[in-house]
Amino acid sequence: MSDQTNEEMHAKETPSEGLPVKANEQIQRSTAKNLAARLPRKYWLPAITGVAGIALGLLMGVGISAGPAENQRHDDALAETASVGAAEDAERLTKQILPRAANDCQADTAFAVVSDDHLSLTIDHKGKEDYSGGLSTREMMCIFDKLGVPSAVASHMQQTTSMDGRQTEAWDNIEVSWSYHPDRGMDSVVEIVG
Repeated sequence: MSDQTNEEMHAKETPSEGLPVKANEQIQRSTAKNLAARLPRKYWLPAITGVAGIALGLLMGVGISAGPAENQRHDDALAETASVGAAEDAERLTKQILPRAANDCQADTAFAVVSDDHLSLTIDHKGKEDYSGGLSTREMMCIFDKLGVPSAVASHMQQTTSMDGRQTEAWDNIEVSWSYHPDRGMDSVVEIVG
């Protein structure tokens, strides 16, 4: 084996100059195929990983570009469902405001009448000549406190005289109208609006 020189080994692998051009090209292609078949084996895993990475990247890119539209539709559907649920909850809670205020103040239901699907409360306050009864001032003011009446509205109500006629005030989603006469008391109607 040592008798064989580098030139002889090289001569076996490379085409000789004396061969026709077509044969020389075939030998070069054959040698390239042999090299391609032998050398890439150690590079197969990196090559496969690279190709898989590119393919995964393309699929993710397509998924992401299509994803936002699908995600937006899904988010819109969830928001609509939540909105409907929130609206129903808000309506249910709104309908509890007036009855809860009257109940918390232990107001007699004959003089604190909830009506209009729980959206209005008529308060009959006891006046000097109200022989049939009515809510005490403490019970009436308790109801207004539970409803969160602003101090400016409470002052307006307390300063109303029989000469002022019917008065109206509003806060949050509550509107109250009232009249006052010493003999009949401060009769009022509280309504949930908007």
